[in-house]
Amino acid sequence: MDTVPSQVDTPTTSVRPDIEPHTLRRIDVELWLRVENNSTFVRGKTKARAWIEDSVLRRYAMRKPDANRSDYILTLTYGTDAELDATIDDILREVAQIADLHYCFIEADVRALDGSDRSW
Repeated sequence: MDTVPSQVDTPTTSVRPDIEPHTLRRIDVELWLRVENNSTFVRGKTKARAWIEDSVLRRYAMRKPDANRSDYILTLTYGTDAELDATIDDILREVAQIADLHYCFIEADVRALDGSDRSW
């Protein structure tokens, strides 16, 4: 029986010294979220908040320091500040859409917990 030498072709990647590798950073942000019914005849606030927590916020390692308050701490991973801004915009857009599906609206405030004065 003939044996074939085991050579595995591995692709070679060249590292360009003029381009820095894309490093990921993490940041904790505090989200203050208010969900309210569109009118007094609508009852969907509790369901909307549950859907928001389960389908959006849990993806970002959601922590709720106080169960009776509307504050959440999220951990976001990003590469650039533009990506961080886009991620926060996506979160707020998804939250607003879910609230709208339950005939509710939101008010939200996001601020960084890294000691900077950044807020969205």
